[in-house]
Amino acid sequence: WNGTFVWSNGVKNQRTISFVPAQSATYTVSDSLGFLSDKFEVTVNAQPQIVSSVAPNTSICAGRTLNFNVTLTNTTFDKWAYTIELSDKAGDFAKPTKLTGTVGAITSVQLPDTLSESSRYRLRVRPNSDLFIESPSISFTVNRVAEAKLLNQLSNPFTPSLTLRIQVKGTLPATLKVSNLAEQKITQLITENVIPIANGASFKLESLSNVCGVGQLDASTVTVSPRPQITTSLAANQMVCAGKSLNVNVELLNTTFDKWTFVTELSDKNGSFNKPAKFTQAVGTTMAILLPDTLSEGANYRLRVRPNSDLFNEAMSASFT
Repeated sequence: WNGTFVWSNGVKNQRTISFVPAQSATYTVSDSLGFLSDKFEVTVNAQPQIVSSVAPNTSICAGRTLNFNVTLTNTTFDKWAYTIELSDKAGDFAKPTKLTGTVGAITSVQLPDTLSESSRYRLRVRPNSDLFIESPSISFTVNRVAEAKLLNQLSNPFTPSLTLRIQVKGTLPATLKVSNLAEQKITQLITENVIPIANGASFKLESLSNVCGVGQLDASTVTVSPRPQITTSLAANQMVCAGKSLNVNVELLNTTFDKWTFVTELSDKNGSFNKPAKFTQAVGTTMAILLPDTLSEGANYRLRVRPNSDLFNEAMSASFT
């Protein structure tokens, strides 16, 4: 036909037309006189849809395997290739993590063990076609295994009270057991325990667990040295004259002489140190004390050597005459 003609969509005198139908339709072309007409039936299938879904309130640990459902509508799995994507911890797919798995009605993926904690992760499965309506999963929670570390310096001089500082990372709450302490529930990143020390101690992380199971422990041990002790002693049944020298023995435990300064004290004749006489000479394991020549007679004099610290257990000498 060499005359004029028109298509049912209004296009005139074109042998072919191009269009993208959104639904099934019939297109016709007719001559201008109404004698000739052709009809074309165009069938449009329903748009395929893919929905990724996880169970409500899903909570899983980083590094574990997650099972989720994939539902296809208006197509079948075998017709396409797929990519499995994990959002960032805010639920955003701008830079998704691609996961490995075989896509089917039930799909399994192993989550990276490096994921941060969050309750806003999402999954989506994407076919290799832009024709699909895609629906990602609802949010789910990723937890992390607990990790505990001692923050104190490992070797400590004696102290009557130690603040043991412990850092616990991962999903909280966690349950922690430290040697010589009761098991405790941890709810914050840094935990401090103020511990009285009687005569030295050691502390080691023994067990840790949270929603992800057994945690990871720092193998270090924090130690506190035993309480230092000083003992002043004389020969048995010691008797000495006023103004003369008296030999004195001094024993130190759990410390050394060079770390302290010392004062030697002499009691009154009744053994009281309320107002002691003081000697500032150098102190060692043995020394000679020159007694004042003004001392009264008495059988209950005593000596003691005192460091410049209240941390010591002190033992004075026996009485002498």
